[in-house]
Amino acid sequence: MEGTKGLVKLYRNHNAGFPFGFLKEKKAVVTYVPLVLTSAVGGAMTWVMTKKGNFLEKAGFVLAFSGALSNLTERLARGYVVDYFSIQRGRLKNVVLNLGDVYIFVGGTILLLKELAGTIKNR
Repeated sequence: MEGTKGLVKLYRNHNAGFPFGFLKEKKAVVTYVPLVLTSAVGGAMTWVMTKKGNFLEKAGFVLAFSGALSNLTERLARGYVVDYFSIQRGRLKNVVLNLGDVYIFVGGTILLLKELAGTIKNR
C-alpha cells in the first residue's frame, strides 16, 4: 500500500470462519455465535449509555459493538467476512484483518484497561 513503506499489505480474503478460518465448515456456529455475542455487547452498551460519565467504557463498547455489527452484517449478507489488510511486521504478517476487527480489538482493549485500572485503584 502506497505511503506505508511496505508496512501495510492489501488483500482480498473471504473468511467464512472465525479468525484464521477456524470452524469455517461449521456455518451455523460461525453465524449464531457472533449473533449472540453482538447482541450481548449491544445490550451491555445500551445499559452503559444510561450511566453518567464513564466515557472510556462507553467508547470501548461503541467501538466493539460497531466492529462486531459490521462483521455480523457482512457474514449474514454474504456468508463470509472480507478481510483486506495485513501489517507486515513479525508474526502479524500472517494475520489479515478488516476495520471491524480493529474496532473490536481497540474497544475490547479499552474495556480491559479500564477494568484493570479500576481493580488496581480499589486495592
